[in-house]
Amino acid sequence: MKWPKSDLARRPEGDAASRSLVEAASIEIAAQSVLLWLVVLPTAIVIVPATLFALCLYIVAHLMGELSDKLQWIGSWSEAKWWTLLVTSGIVSLAVSGAQFIARRRSSYSPRERRLQPISGGQGETLSQIVAELWRTLAKRREGPPLVMWFSNFNVLASASENDRTRIIEVSSALWERAVRRDAVAIGILAHEMAHLVYRDGRRLRPLEVMVTAARLVLNMTMAGVVATAAIAGIVFAVQSSGPPDALSGLA
Repeated sequence: MKWPKSDLARRPEGDAASRSLVEAASIEIAAQSVLLWLVVLPTAIVIVPATLFALCLYIVAHLMGELSDKLQWIGSWSEAKWWTLLVTSGIVSLAVSGAQFIARRRSSYSPRERRLQPISGGQGETLSQIVAELWRTLAKRREGPPLVMWFSNFNVLASASENDRTRIIEVSSALWERAVRRDAVAIGILAHEMAHLVYRDGRRLRPLEVMVTAARLVLNMTMAGVVATAAIAGIVFAVQSSGPPDALSGLA
């Protein structure tokens, strides 16, 4: 296949640009992994849910003491054992997220559900040749190029996935149309996504995607606890402010 001089992959500086794309993809994934594992996920799964959950339990314990003198010891215990309450809440949050992580890993979970179709025709053959040439430039391996699938979308989009040793590049119809015209932006997007396959970034991203889903569940449960606590507080304040039934009769 003959590449025009304007194309990225065949020019001498194109090889350097392709390697830069690979390095940029690797640095991007590494930075995202460090940020997610060390900052975002601990905060979303343990710190924030545990603090809010422990605070809700603390408030509920004191409200129960307000309703009945026999239950005042619960409020006193929660005040004296605040750190125990916080650590227990953190363990519960971590256990819930871990159970959700295991359940999602065992299921056929996929964050993207698209109607993918195999490319075909003359334009499909051209796109396959472009992908194969880029793969030889980036991968430097004997393994064959990834399978190319397309989905209908007017935006220039692409993504990479790897399942059971099958590498797939998913491209939108708009990117397909621009790539066969040797558009530099479309070629760059394809190279970037193939760089994820070269470094097998999908295997590192998949656990992160599942952990984000687990974190969302924990946060939803925590917010439900906050709403329930607010409802209980409203009921207690309404009961306390109502007073005895004949309170207004003495004013007559």
